Amino acid sequence: MAGYPVDNYNLSAAGTQGSVSNFLKKVIAPRIEEQLTQEKALKWFKMVQKEPQIAMPNNNYYITLRKSRHSGITSTTAGNKLGSGNAQYDQAVIPSKYVYGVFDILGPTMAATESPEGSIVRSLVEASDSLRQDFARDLNRIFWGASDGVVAITSGSGSGTTGTITLKNRMGLTTTDTTKYAIQPNRYLPIGRDILIGSSLATVTGQVGDTQITFKSTGTTTWTNGQSIVFADGDGAAADEPMGASGIVDDGTMTINSSTPASVSTFEGIVRSSNSYWQSNVFSTGGALTESNMETVYLQAKQYGDPTLIFMNYLLYKKYGDLLLSYKKSATTHEALTGGFTGLDFAAGGGDVTVVVDYDVPDTEVYFIDPTSISLGQLKPTHFIDQGSGNVLRRMDYDGWQAVLAWYGNMICKNVRSNAKMTAQATS
Repeated sequence: MAGYPVDNYNLSAAGTQGSVSNFLKKVIAPRIEEQLTQEKALKWFKMVQKEPQIAMPNNNYYITLRKSRHSGITSTTAGNKLGSGNAQYDQAVIPSKYVYGVFDILGPTMAATESPEGSIVRSLVEASDSLRQDFARDLNRIFWGASDGVVAITSGSGSGTTGTITLKNRMGLTTTDTTKYAIQPNRYLPIGRDILIGSSLATVTGQVGDTQITFKSTGTTTWTNGQSIVFADGDGAAADEPMGASGIVDDGTMTINSSTPASVSTFEGIVRSSNSYWQSNVFSTGGALTESNMETVYLQAKQYGDPTLIFMNYLLYKKYGDLLLSYKKSATTHEALTGGFTGLDFAAGGGDVTVVVDYDVPDTEVYFIDPTSISLGQLKPTHFIDQGSGNVLRRMDYDGWQAVLAWYGNMICKNVRSNAKMTAQATS
């Protein structure tokens, strides 16, 4: 229980609700907030700028965007009439999203406590540590997504109230795609998680290897090949997730294959097809990753901003390292100026651009990120929900209590054109 000063919190009064709530709020909650941003899995919290906690009208952020150059700049002969004009502006609207993590404390566990070192303290510390780690992992998955909650795709068809489903990962890849496949679909489908298979609500009951899950449902669940699997909330509705890089760095028309979710055609309330300034550069030629193609995409984004970080999954990261070695270049890692990331040099950036591995970057994709263009808007930082009078525990409908960890906010982008991505990239 290192890092948790339990000695001053006497929970010996049979683990009362008040003493446990006090321990959660004053000891555990601040450390979750502090340590969450330090989790290695959560690179986005380190990279992006944090918007201050601000009042949000109707729980929305409103951002003014410049959409054109100034039209009032002219050269003329002395004595002629001067031109006039202005830059044009648009307004982006970003809704706040709400991410929750819940752990239960059973009544018998609470009642069994007899000392500050008793079972309730150990139980709380263990539960909060696992919650913090997996909360960070899931946020990082979300921040590489497109706000659609898709975590896997069905492979084949079937029907039943229980059964086994074979899966492809979010990009529609399987283990046979050896030059592209890095993310196993089961990574994001823990046992007990509620999911929607198409429109059918089910619960994950087991994992079979890396590419199959077992499930149960109250009614008959029927699926066909290529259906998206998304997380469900307690009401059985599709999870409403914050926006991530896949939706931010997009031109509104990108498709990979018939199984892959559609592009985000309207982003932050602005239609991309009719606003070219709101379209990221997307290189979709495919094929094996090459440094030359990376240079092309980087330089296209560079004219609009400063993309100093390049993210890719471990499979493509290894490929990039091998390219450096084949060119007789250094493949040693260094620390980037932004966010303290460690990665490989990218030559076209003049030594100021770093290639970073992130295990949640979608397969086949390479992201060129300008960290000054992206912010993390927070309606409220990570916290345990106060149930009233400072109590962070709520009573469940059976013998137990619940603590709810929450984060309110969303990803904000102010300049999508300074970011770019490559898709359908392979190792050979």
